[in-house]
This record gives sequence, C-alpha cells and structure tokens, in this order.
Amino acid sequence: MINVKVEGSTSESNSNILRRFSRRARYAGIVQKARSLQSRIRPESPAKRKYEKLRKLDRLKEIDRKIKLGKLPDRRYNK
Repeated sequence: MINVKVEGSTSESNSNILRRFSRRARYAGIVQKARSLQSRIRPESPAKRKYEKLRKLDRLKEIDRKIKLGKLPDRRYNK
C-alpha cells in the first residue's frame, strides 16, 4: 500500500494541509483502489463449485428419469 505523508509548517492552515493531502492521495490512486476493493466479488470456493455442480448433475438425472417414465415431455431433441 502506498503511504502519503504531508507535513505542514506552523503558519499553514489545517484546511490547506488537508487539501494537499487529499490531492496527493488522489494522484497516488489510494481512493480509487479502496473503492474498487469495496465492491470486489469474492471468487467461489472450490467446495462450493463442486457442491453446485453435483446439485446440477442430480437435477439433470432426475429430469432424465422423469422423461423416461413419461412424466415430462422429451425436449432434449428439438427437431
């Protein structure tokens, strides 16, 4: 992380020091980086991906079983 440091003289006002600090922080990209990290989406864990894939396979198996039993129309082959 980039650190921004501003030292003011005794005769300089606090608002001027704050303005210089804000400008340096903006040019250093600190604010932009912090905002991008706020809305960052975490990648799914491998365990969750595996769980979702297994659920999908179970649903597909169940649909195939119902099609074979005639409880659902066969829409696998659209001709």
